[in-house]
Amino acid sequence: MPHPQWKGQIGFGLVQIGVELTRATGSHDLRAHQVHRQDGGRVRQRRYCEVCGREVSRDDIARGYEQGDQQAVLTEEDMAGLPLPSKRLIDVLAVIPADAIDPLQYDTAYWVTPQTEAQAKPYELFRDTLAETGQVAVTKVAIATREAAALLRVHDESLILQTLLWPDEVRSPDFHLPGPDAEPRAQERRMMMSLMDRLSQDFRLEEETDRYQEALKAAVTAKLEGEPLPHDEGDEEPTGGDVIGLATALQASLDATRGKPAGRKTTAKKTSAKKATAKKAKAPSKKAAAARRKTG
Repeated sequence: MPHPQWKGQIGFGLVQIGVELTRATGSHDLRAHQVHRQDGGRVRQRRYCEVCGREVSRDDIARGYEQGDQQAVLTEEDMAGLPLPSKRLIDVLAVIPADAIDPLQYDTAYWVTPQTEAQAKPYELFRDTLAETGQVAVTKVAIATREAAALLRVHDESLILQTLLWPDEVRSPDFHLPGPDAEPRAQERRMMMSLMDRLSQDFRLEEETDRYQEALKAAVTAKLEGEPLPHDEGDEEPTGGDVIGLATALQASLDATRGKPAGRKTTAKKTSAKKATAKKAKAPSKKAAAARRKTG
């Protein structure tokens, strides 16, 4: 069980809620060391000072901040003493709709839990109010040596603190975006909608697996047991682009997913077929027309 990484208070007006933060996510990747490929010996990084030429222990390392041609050296004690209210306080700045923040700004997620039973009531009141209103609380918090904007939001029956990137940390696209010449046709739009519907049927992310990590674990096991390593079967690289034509590629994709039901059935072929059937039903046969003339 991960240990709490932060303890402090949620400040909402004069209400204080004692909470702890615990990392909500973790990597499932296999851990590896750098080793010498000839003999498997560990390769370790050593820290040397460029001035005295000696190896430096971690305790003797400080932070150097450059301004122009000068450098300010700050120790861990200097950093810990900075006047930062958010070191022990998650200060609620505003409560806003959940979709007001672009997910591109989302960074690290932490479970937020009450420190004691005495904090359970204000915790549940705050959580339930956010859930009922569908809103999130915008806050600021300092974790380790960094202050971040963050959201307090509800996940299942718990609160999550989701740290955010600052707006100036999100890069604007400076590359070429599609222009008016790339406007898709109405038929291509309908086919794309139908393809999206079919691909989305019964999708569950929890049923997907990390195939790279599975292959890596199989390779490690094979290496330890002296067996041949699994190899790539040589699947073809995706071609992408406009090589066979967009409409043709969309139709081929629809054909490949024909077994899946679609929420919208608006392909050009089916629409044309319906029109043809309706036209055929409206048009009288030659025999019926002749019979009416004879009767008349």
